[in-house]
Amino acid sequence: MMNVSFRWQRGISMVEIMIALVLSLILSAGVIQVYLSSKQSYRTQEGYSRLQENARYAMETMTRFIRLAGYKPYGTNAMPDDTALFPAVGSFTVAGQVVFGSDGGTGGSDSVTVRYQDDSQMGDCYTSTGDTAVHVVTFDVDGGNLRCTGNAGNERILEGVDSLQILYGIDTDAPGDGYANQYRNAAAVTGASQWAQVVSVRVGLLLNTVDDVSSEADTTNYNLLGTSLSAPANTDPARFKRRHPFTFTINVRNRTP
Repeated sequence: MMNVSFRWQRGISMVEIMIALVLSLILSAGVIQVYLSSKQSYRTQEGYSRLQENARYAMETMTRFIRLAGYKPYGTNAMPDDTALFPAVGSFTVAGQVVFGSDGGTGGSDSVTVRYQDDSQMGDCYTSTGDTAVHVVTFDVDGGNLRCTGNAGNERILEGVDSLQILYGIDTDAPGDGYANQYRNAAAVTGASQWAQVVSVRVGLLLNTVDDVSSEADTTNYNLLGTSLSAPANTDPARFKRRHPFTFTINVRNRTP
């Protein structure tokens, strides 16, 4: 008769349990790190996508209305001259002037104002209701938002704006050929005669991602159309946003041949 011996399993030792726990923690940490890295990459990409979309919208909106400066629709009656249609009033110090701007000084944002006559279809940035009035449209920055002011009021059309800088292209040739010979900020445009020579507007926008998209602070110092903009301070809550400067030039079509 064969003798059979049995070895009873004594269970898992404490050392084996500890090893298993350590391996599980290492694997869990790796999974969590991959998840956090993927989430951070998604947030960054989403932030930059939104930033690019905001830049396109700002460019389209500002181009649409600044390009209209000096516009007057054709009709069956005699075309009124610019001095009659655009009289000297408010910031427009001379009859016929259709572009005006203000300089924000060191680190501040600029503004640009244009005026044109509607043809009952265009309206302005505040309302889509057209009429035949002369519309005055201003773009500036208010509380980190790009603001557009029309005849009836103002509207914040874009968030995430750190700075708006404007340069004005002046045609100094005599007679003018419709091309800018030099670009100046509003403070350097001297007198009504030079405002009347503005044939283009160069716009600089420093936009941010609105939300924090990075765990590292933004330490970049930006130069926007000759204006130096400092990186956010170490205590600034906005330092974890990401930024990008955009520039584009708009021709004032009704002031060029």
